[in-house]
Amino acid sequence: MNQGGANYNVFGISHQKGIQNEVKFHTHFQYEIFIFYKGDVKYAIGNNMYELHPGDIVVLDGSLMHRPFIFSDDRFYERSIVQFSSEWVYPVLKSLKMINVLKVFETDHFAILRSENAGEISDLEVHIQAIEAYIRDEKLSETEAELQIELVYLLLKLNKQFRAVETRRSDQLGEKYDYIQGAVQYVQNNFQESFTLDEIAEYLSISKSYLVHLFKELTGNSVMDYAMQYRPKQAMHMLAAYPNLKNKEICYQCGFQNESHFSRYFKKNTGYTPSEFKKKSL
Repeated sequence: MNQGGANYNVFGISHQKGIQNEVKFHTHFQYEIFIFYKGDVKYAIGNNMYELHPGDIVVLDGSLMHRPFIFSDDRFYERSIVQFSSEWVYPVLKSLKMINVLKVFETDHFAILRSENAGEISDLEVHIQAIEAYIRDEKLSETEAELQIELVYLLLKLNKQFRAVETRRSDQLGEKYDYIQGAVQYVQNNFQESFTLDEIAEYLSISKSYLVHLFKELTGNSVMDYAMQYRPKQAMHMLAAYPNLKNKEICYQCGFQNESHFSRYFKKNTGYTPSEFKKKSL
């Protein structure tokens, strides 16, 4: 199982302290569970920031632009993180009739959760540590079922034990972030069509050069890179949800210009061809 790049199925790390590299706005294919322990941190999702308290849990669809803002010594920034592919765990959840545990990711897209009981956080940490240990195991392919079970337990306990906190939106991030979020929303609303940077810039009423500079500065990627990461994610959902649709139909409905490009790019980002992924999802 590939754990690197865009197509990893699951990643987990417990009680990570400090940061090694600058954190920018970013997106990824995977859903994310983020447990916050220490530090003076606000978490940005889209163009809004939310104050975090120790013990808060951020659950989100990784396709949303997000990043932490650290206002204290980053050596004291402590958190646990699990990222996972919904398609990887979906067959297990389906067989257990537990698809509803993904609702917060798929319908709400993000939430901030809290427990009044520190022991419940410790209970979650046990499963995160187990996920981390399995990933470090060189014989991961032999323990994949155990890894999926640990993730299922983690999701089940999140849904049973924790309540959503009224989102404490501390402030908006300002005009620059409005432009970034506007560009992201444009891509998400128009991914089925072909579009250009000029069209996005015109929609935002800014110059193309400023859009290119701003998006790269704040996210580390280009707008078109984001679009080409977003389209395969939508194709994954369509392949799983509509198995009777031909790959060619999904190709064009997700904004790809031809089927060979779609197949090549899909495999680069997911590790499967569209046909292989469709069979896997049945």
